[in-house]
Amino acid sequence: MKTNMRSEMKFQEDYAYPAAFDRIWQMYQDPDYTVKRLAAAHLDDAQVQVKGDDSKFRVEVSALIPASDLPSVAQRFVKSDVQVTLVEEWTRSGTDAATGTSQIVAKGAPVSFTSQSTLTGAGNETQRSMSGDVKVSIPLVGGRIEKEAVKYVPRLVQGELDASSVWLEQHA
Repeated sequence: MKTNMRSEMKFQEDYAYPAAFDRIWQMYQDPDYTVKRLAAAHLDDAQVQVKGDDSKFRVEVSALIPASDLPSVAQRFVKSDVQVTLVEEWTRSGTDAATGTSQIVAKGAPVSFTSQSTLTGAGNETQRSMSGDVKVSIPLVGGRIEKEAVKYVPRLVQGELDASSVWLEQHA
């Protein structure tokens, strides 16, 4: 009997920034913004690099997630802090539009996060639509860990919106 040990939990989030596309595009390219939004997710020691230009750029992040911040079901399997790598790639696809991909890989843990996003500006508002999935390859409990991990996505989005409000105010 062959058992599929890989499952996945899908998610969809749509949210708006109260600023024109060009300001949000500039914000996404600012390493300080990335540090602040990750701090909202308890990733306080993130190392951020942004490479590229105004038409296409890549954000690379290396950070530690404290084991105590992991879902309780995951803490049974992970006893130490987890090194994660986040890579976001954004490509401008028009005057007020862009597409992006995000991938988070946890070193030494059978967990991954991938998403695809669109960023669309309309006047003084920019909409982000993000869909993706969380995958955990642990027999029997992977699905439970995925469900817990997906519950954090709205909290991460709120942290991103809070950080964007601060950034937009500081760069008015």
